[in-house]
Amino acid sequence: MTLRNNSIKTKLFSYFTVIVGFLILSFSIIFYLWSSNLIKQNTFEMMEQNTTDLVEDTDDLIREMDKMAVEISFNSTIKNILSEPKMPSLAEQVQQDKDVTEILSTVLFSSNFTRQINVFNESAFYSYGTSQLIDPKQLLTKQDEIDWINEVTKEEVRKVIVPPHQDDWSANPNQCVFSFTRELRTPQTSYGVVEIQQNCSSLEKTIVTSPFTTNEQIEIIDKNGQIVFPIDKKPIDSSLLKSLIGKSGRYVDQKSNKFISYHTSDYTEWTIIITSSTKDKFEPMYQLRNNTVIFCLIFLIVSLLFLYWLSNRLSKPIVNLSSELEKFDLKNMQIQVDPKYNIHEIDLLYGSFKQMVLQLRRYFNQSIQALELKRKADLKALQAQVHPHFLLNSISIISALSNERDIVKVRDMCEKLSSMFRFIIQNGETEITLKQELEHTKNYLDIMNIRYQEHLNYEIVLEDEEVLELMVPKLILQPLVENSFHHGFFGINPPFDVSIRIAAMKDHWVIEIIDNGIGFDEKKLNQLKTNIKNISIEKLDEDDLFASAESIGILNTYKRLLYMYPTLLFNIVSRKEEGTVITISGPLQKGVG
Repeated sequence: MTLRNNSIKTKLFSYFTVIVGFLILSFSIIFYLWSSNLIKQNTFEMMEQNTTDLVEDTDDLIREMDKMAVEISFNSTIKNILSEPKMPSLAEQVQQDKDVTEILSTVLFSSNFTRQINVFNESAFYSYGTSQLIDPKQLLTKQDEIDWINEVTKEEVRKVIVPPHQDDWSANPNQCVFSFTRELRTPQTSYGVVEIQQNCSSLEKTIVTSPFTTNEQIEIIDKNGQIVFPIDKKPIDSSLLKSLIGKSGRYVDQKSNKFISYHTSDYTEWTIIITSSTKDKFEPMYQLRNNTVIFCLIFLIVSLLFLYWLSNRLSKPIVNLSSELEKFDLKNMQIQVDPKYNIHEIDLLYGSFKQMVLQLRRYFNQSIQALELKRKADLKALQAQVHPHFLLNSISIISALSNERDIVKVRDMCEKLSSMFRFIIQNGETEITLKQELEHTKNYLDIMNIRYQEHLNYEIVLEDEEVLELMVPKLILQPLVENSFHHGFFGINPPFDVSIRIAAMKDHWVIEIIDNGIGFDEKKLNQLKTNIKNISIEKLDEDDLFASAESIGILNTYKRLLYMYPTLLFNIVSRKEEGTVITISGPLQKGVG
């Protein structure tokens, strides 16, 4: 009966878990699909409304210019002056200039943003505004060269919006303006053209100051395919813009993850295209997705906890056996529980576990012995390695100094090189004092100093001499300093700066190795930090600690230090073209954490 009850409990727990999980998952998917579709629809409508609002803003700007042009076209004084067939006398010319100037100034001052008003025909040119005009004779002769003048005087056109261009009449060739032009005519004949000019900055201000343009790309194109905005900048995709001329709508470009909304004004015939990232626009949907996942996980965890509590309540014998098994210790590998329950599954579990313990004990002892032997053997092999380029360069330097007959430097170089080799090939010492390691590193820097001379500056700052007696693995500082020369200073110009700082802080020691080299590439630095993070003291053998035959690098140094100091802190800060700082910190007492 007990066996039957336990089997039913297990099945009920499994069934309830599947049913609850299925219900939560189904509800979450349905809710997410409904909500995300609603968010998408609202986003599309808002984007279209933003595009429509911007169209209205630009229309208002052009309508204001058109209103001024119409006011001038209905002015009888200007009409009479431009329609006068005979040449006026000098006095009449002066009076006409005064009258037209007064009219244009009145119209201009009615607007806060208009730059210039030009009224002209083939025999006269009147202007009022801020622009410095070219020579008066050129004002008349240049009219035949300007395309929009020919366009506006066509019978079916009558008015033209000229996109941003250099002012045709200004003495300053770099003055950017856009214009609204209208033909001046009676029912029978044309008697001139009026041009209302605005600075390009007015159009740009109207667009840029719109509250919805943050993180959005806005482009405007007229009916002829000319770019109105951005001014003096090449559009992202001119072929795309031209395909949208005269159209209104929206679509999502799946390739570039862009949402594009476009609308053509019936008044200006400008097509305004607003492009934004789907990531920005659909951020609420992504947030909803994340919240839904979190809610599902929380609800699922709560449900599982309840089912777990229920299963424990129904099967106390299994709980008692589990509590005994949790006391199992890898140090003595003893199990104290006896099979006193008349439950087949528990008896079988105990017998299998007992056999596993016996096998695990034998394997564990053999693995520890093998790993310790391998660690000592590989450490000795590593300590016998010397970077061939360093050795070759050192011999070359000695040869060069000999040719120069600098016996003192030759002797000094040989002594330091000899000390380095003596330090490296010493057998039996896998752990040394920090003082010995520091002396070895200083010998290396002195040799490099002879090589690079005044191009190398190094310093060793010791803030607390007590830390010199700290026990560390052999070869932890010199390989990191060597890294600076082989990688950090590769391909850059001197001077080369290396700094080693050692200090004791309360119950911890700190070592910093600083250089002004080229720094790590961000991708490589992130990968290196990931590799360091993935290394654990429990899996040093699986990480294949000393498989590489290359010079000792950052990872090898970290692994050997981690073996001695399980709570080791190892941090790398590097900026491209600025240098690298490696910070190592551990407890003053070995193995304490």
